[in-house]
This record gives sequence, structure tokens and C-alpha cells, in this order.
Amino acid sequence: MQPGIMPGARLAKEEVNYRIHEQCLSCDHFYASGNCDLVAGNISPNNICDKFEVKSAPQYKDKQFFEGEYKKATGS
Repeated sequence: MQPGIMPGARLAKEEVNYRIHEQCLSCDHFYASGNCDLVAGNISPNNICDKFEVKSAPQYKDKQFFEGEYKKATGS
């Protein structure tokens, strides 16, 4: 799955063992807006789940990227 593409149905935090001690902040599926490609709800950058994947090399963030982030954060 490509980072940044929202799947149709997201998983509940309980289903993916969402927990403290590691960090979603360094996961490919996490966004600074507190959203995740895979897990529903507000996501803390300081927690982690079983779907954790190490963040790939930084990518150039253009206008389209930030518009997508805005849409995820506002639900529009």
C-alpha cells in the first residue's frame, strides 16, 4: 500500500494493538495532522500499533500533498 492513500475502511485501535512506548511519528502511515492511513480516530505521534512501518525517505511535499492533508484533517 502506498502511504497517503486512505483505504475504504480503517481499523479500530483495539484491532491493531495501538499502544504507548514507540512512536507513530516515525511511521509511514502517520500524518502530522494526527491522522493515519490505516487506523481510525485521533492518533498520537507518541504511540504505536502493530501496523507500524518505518518511515521511508522524506518526499517532496507539494501543493497537492498539503491539500490532501487538509482534506483528511477537515473531513472534506
